[in-house]
Amino acid sequence: MQKAMLSKSLIIFTAVLAISFSSNVCRSDEIVEAVQLSPEAQTVQRGLTGKSIAGAAIQSYPFIKTFYETRQFEPVWTNKGKLTKQAKELIEVIEAVGLEGLKSEFYHKNQIDTLRNDKARSSDLDIILTDAFFVLGSNLSSGLINQENFRVQWFKPDPEIDLAWTLNDAIKKNSIRTSLDQLKPKTQRYRVLRDALQHYKILTTQGGWPRVPNLPRMKKKEKMQLGQRQPYVASLRRRLEVTENLPKASPENDDLFDESLQTAVISFQSKNGLNEDGVVGKWTVDAMNVSAGDRVCQIKINLDRLRALRGEMSAPKVIIANIPAFRADVLENGKSAFDMRVIVGRYNDKSPLMSDEMETVVFAPKWHVPVSIAVKEELGKLQKDPQKFRRRGMKVYQGSGKDKIEIDYESHDWSQVDVNNFEYHFVQGSGRGNALGRLKFLFPNKHSVYMHDTPTKPLFNKDIRAFSHGCIRIQKPVEFAEYLLKSTGEWDLARIEKEQNRGKPLHVPLPKKIPVHLIYNTAWADDAGKIQFRRDVYHYDRKLKKLFCN
Repeated sequence: MQKAMLSKSLIIFTAVLAISFSSNVCRSDEIVEAVQLSPEAQTVQRGLTGKSIAGAAIQSYPFIKTFYETRQFEPVWTNKGKLTKQAKELIEVIEAVGLEGLKSEFYHKNQIDTLRNDKARSSDLDIILTDAFFVLGSNLSSGLINQENFRVQWFKPDPEIDLAWTLNDAIKKNSIRTSLDQLKPKTQRYRVLRDALQHYKILTTQGGWPRVPNLPRMKKKEKMQLGQRQPYVASLRRRLEVTENLPKASPENDDLFDESLQTAVISFQSKNGLNEDGVVGKWTVDAMNVSAGDRVCQIKINLDRLRALRGEMSAPKVIIANIPAFRADVLENGKSAFDMRVIVGRYNDKSPLMSDEMETVVFAPKWHVPVSIAVKEELGKLQKDPQKFRRRGMKVYQGSGKDKIEIDYESHDWSQVDVNNFEYHFVQGSGRGNALGRLKFLFPNKHSVYMHDTPTKPLFNKDIRAFSHGCIRIQKPVEFAEYLLKSTGEWDLARIEKEQNRGKPLHVPLPKKIPVHLIYNTAWADDAGKIQFRRDVYHYDRKLKKLFCN
């Protein structure tokens, strides 16, 4: 089909050249007239002189104009003013986009309803339908929201997908719905989350689930856990009966925190990224009180994120660090082959959403302290206790490049140094107390973030692990290094443990670079098909709620 279109385009182009040579004053509209456009085509051509129709912006402009030019502006969806079978099928698809978490009004549903009853404006309807197809095709294949800056990208198709060819092929084969379906992610994770959207919609129409009151005051060291008997337990039962298949208790045991309730609590915690201890605390109650309607909204937003990540997630091997999950996975052919807890940036020092490639493992790294951290945190520590600063293995340099020299900071006058005149470089040497731990994993990027070990291991036991300055601290650095380097045949666990304790850094390149993606998914389907939810730690979902859910 593409070859046929190319041949047709060449014929038109040859005609245009012949005309232009015969008259040097020809304008482009006069050239198009030379190919003898049909009356319907002339009307379509006039409709494309502007960038809006019936109050709706043509989002795929100028792509759509080029598309119509290649077909001499002949209508796609109408024949003598009447809608074709393919047009009616596209309208049905648009009306059903709610199944994908999208809104039909994104794809000109209101304008279509108005124009389809006005035969005199069939060319406008044709253009609106074509724009709807292109925009929907772009959104299904690449997502609606740019995942790095959260801006709406109505039309930004995957460069590997030719939407013009897709539309022409769909018209030829009468396969509008099938052609658009093929643009969606084909992973089980997407299909399961899509099905979950309908499940939570039904729960919402049925009233959702009851709200759990705040935890009651309890004696010191007492917890809401197995063995407790008090009225509050009944509210936990009512909540978990809806989503965790908790069987109803007998009337005399409705207020008893028994083993069946403990199992239901653990099940709920496992789906919400909480410590699976069966103890009901503040974070567990907060998660229980997210409404069914809010879960519907959350799934809609995250379906779009999966569509935006469609290409990135399809690599045979890929490293994914999901910020709200506080977890990193290595996916091999879509399945988790390695996973670990991570610590991400604080709200005011957010870890960036980005993509790059893992290239290097650094053993016994030095920490070159970023200027912002040096000024805000380390300078005060130096001024307060220079000797303690030295015991941490810190060195201070002044100047830059070849002129950089190490200074004796214990005898240096720091009393007048502040953010306005700071011109120093702090470096922490390799060793036990290094802020980066014993291993660092580099994927060079404009944000200067990386993954690394950490001496603050107890923080991995927290439910909410947003404590860093933006880099990703990882729970299993030694095992991760072994996984990344195992194909070399030279790096076993014993050698890695030995080399991480060396006195100076050692950079070891990976045998093959691996894609790395720092993403922000607050709802997804895990490998077992269970729907996972996480807190909106950076409030990114909140920014998108109006677009997807109101």
